[in-house]
Amino acid sequence: MAAKAEALAKQFEAKAQEATAVLERLTDADWKKTTASEKWTVGVVAHHLAGAHEAIVGIIKTVASGQATNFTMDMLHDMNAKHAKEHASATKAETVALHKQRAAAAAAMLRGFSDADLTKSGTVLTGMPPMSGEQIVGGILLNHIDEHLQEHQGHRGGVTRARAGTAARPRGPAAAALADRRRASRARPARPPTALSASDHCTPITAPRTPTVRPLPARRPSIEVLKSPTMLPRRFGGARSWTIVCAIDVNAMLKVPASTRMVTAAG
Repeated sequence: MAAKAEALAKQFEAKAQEATAVLERLTDADWKKTTASEKWTVGVVAHHLAGAHEAIVGIIKTVASGQATNFTMDMLHDMNAKHAKEHASATKAETVALHKQRAAAAAAMLRGFSDADLTKSGTVLTGMPPMSGEQIVGGILLNHIDEHLQEHQGHRGGVTRARAGTAARPRGPAAAALADRRRASRARPARPPTALSASDHCTPITAPRTPTVRPLPARRPSIEVLKSPTMLPRRFGGARSWTIVCAIDVNAMLKVPASTRMVTAAG
């Protein structure tokens, strides 16, 4: 058994036992409270924490084998959101049992690594600096527990992020960048749950005092034709003639007796 792997496994087991004590002290009321950062309930955060131990150690196995993870921060957020939705009703008893089971499996996996495996580096998240197996343990596995234990502050008295007198763990640049990105994603401002006002639905429009489009004048084509008769050219047998066409006022014609009606055309 590698000495470095054994030391890391013992650190993880100590941190997992600390988390177990915190989870077991939570009351039913604590379990249903909403956390400040993820906006999940305490129960959902606890179930998320319990289910991540073995998966994080699996990343070390992938890096040690020289394979690429091809994992992005957006994929991580989507996966966490899906998990929160699927396990929104997880009970305290099943979550504590899952935490103990996955922690034991993760510790066994850690003890199976050689010192050479823990020194190999690889990309954990796309766009982030490479991390070694040892850095993944300190910067992700153990820090993941610390961050979520901090979520219970204010929900349960006496819960602290780390034990008193425990020195801060050194983290590489990749682990620090990952933690900064996670904090930045949690710090996205959420829209306050206020009722919508009329201005949220539409933008008021003030009518102009004067019309912007002037109406066209009324047209009376029949009267215009009466004022200026149309002359049309005609050809017949090589000779050219002109015919003056005048408009006929039908209503006026109906008022005149039939015997006196006459329509003429000059040519």
